[in-house]
Amino acid sequence: MKDINRRHFICLAGSFILGSLAGCGNPTSHENKGKRTTRSSNSHGRYETLEDRADNNGEINITSEITGESFNIRTVGSDGLRFSAEISFYNDDKGNLMIMSKDPSLNYFPGLQVNKGNLITRTLGLDGSFDILMYVVNNYNKFEDIYAYLLEGMPTFDQNNLLSIPGIQYKGDWSFNEIKRFSTFLNDSITILVPIFPGIAPVAAVTKISDEIADNVDDLIDFLNERTSLNINKDRKYEFYSIFGINFFLPAASDTVNYSKDVRNYTRFGQGSWWTYTDGRNIVGIEINGFRRINGIDVPITRDTQGNEGYQGFVDNVFLKSFGGKINQGRDDFEFIYSPPIIIGDDRLGVNRIFFSSNIRVNGEGSYSSSYNWRRIETVTVPYGRLDDCWKAEEISEDQSVTRYFGRNIGLVKLNAGGSELKLYDFGSGGLPSGISFSKVDPFLSIALIGNPLRQHL
Repeated sequence: MKDINRRHFICLAGSFILGSLAGCGNPTSHENKGKRTTRSSNSHGRYETLEDRADNNGEINITSEITGESFNIRTVGSDGLRFSAEISFYNDDKGNLMIMSKDPSLNYFPGLQVNKGNLITRTLGLDGSFDILMYVVNNYNKFEDIYAYLLEGMPTFDQNNLLSIPGIQYKGDWSFNEIKRFSTFLNDSITILVPIFPGIAPVAAVTKISDEIADNVDDLIDFLNERTSLNINKDRKYEFYSIFGINFFLPAASDTVNYSKDVRNYTRFGQGSWWTYTDGRNIVGIEINGFRRINGIDVPITRDTQGNEGYQGFVDNVFLKSFGGKINQGRDDFEFIYSPPIIIGDDRLGVNRIFFSSNIRVNGEGSYSSSYNWRRIETVTVPYGRLDDCWKAEEISEDQSVTRYFGRNIGLVKLNAGGSELKLYDFGSGGLPSGISFSKVDPFLSIALIGNPLRQHL
């Protein structure tokens, strides 16, 4: 894929399958002469998939309905023979292309094309065709019904770009011991499993049809740990994703907390929602009060007790964005609008998942960049109490940094900015309660509290 780093990856045949894209983004499927196609779209973009079979000469031509490109695909064995293989094709409007071939007879290891370059041995054929080279299954490391061997030149995928692929689907957090206990997660057909870890020697594997595959998984994992730096813990949970027969896994945000990957579960934008925070001496409050219409979108207003405002809300019910805000300067309030809005998060949060926003203009002027890095799940203790399910997120804008902790079903519970800290004291609905004596805090800290880190606006 154009925007995905190439490193190393693991091909597994006949071991784990965690589902397909069915039901993701309300796709529409079409059946025609044995060919199965799907077209769909979501907030990440438009994508298409196709399943078909190469002819007896190992050739198939596919034309993308999204880009209009034509792809000539040939499946070739390492013995030089062409043969008919099953083809899985994925393409989207973000420049991501995946072509996977598999041999149901299990005489060959699976082949993979990513972003118009064969990632097994060769690049585009001299005649303009994609040659997918599939190695003969023969004389490799054998674990009962599983065969495996180390490969060279295979890629892995950058986590941030991986989670931005429109067709990717989060399947859940599982340990390898958990997966093998469930027959629904085992399959006798070829699939590809890609670990999102740098510097790992690649391994290919294929299995014969057997009811005992689960019993061989331990041996395969031991082989991977011995021959690579992967160091898989069979009891540790990993995040699993699927895209049309290719499954990815990376370390889970937490092995102990039943956390969510959806930023909506860590924010509250209902009118009248309120929070109070303390720095140990002073108390400041914020609440959701009204809307500001920006570019046709009614964005909730987060207002603090010092009169500052932040404009944050969801786009397409998926992406959380910051649209700007207003600083209370007495008679002459200063309002600033970001164009484009700053991306905060979505429904695919992951460990060290970064959301970049660049070429941001403020009130049509200047240009700067911002990034939100969702680090991990942590336990946070604040005056309100102990909170086990909190996402830690770091926002970096130019030379400034703000660290926020978001609690499940609560919202912001802790803030570090400008060398100062605010912690959650209480929260609720129905508007800020009366009878609280609110104090003034550092203006930068107050503005960061409602979602805006820009010191240059003060």
